[in-house]
Amino acid sequence: MSIAIDNWHGCYKRGWGSELVPEAFSHPAKVSFSLAKHIYAHIIAENWIQPGETIVDPFGGIGGFAYHALFSGLNFVG
Repeated sequence: MSIAIDNWHGCYKRGWGSELVPEAFSHPAKVSFSLAKHIYAHIIAENWIQPGETIVDPFGGIGGFAYHALFSGLNFVG
């Protein structure tokens, strides 16, 4: 069995920009846009989740993980 080595560099290279309403920028715990995108790319590449399945995030925050879940073809409950 081989161990996969993943590159997790550049996870903070892009901000949310116009995807957020101005009020969301005051939230104290915003997820990084690039980090959330990378996490979803990783779990899909590893076949840990398939399009159409559901992600549950009880700490929905600004909806950053919801944003990328929906763009990845996943359902989201926050």
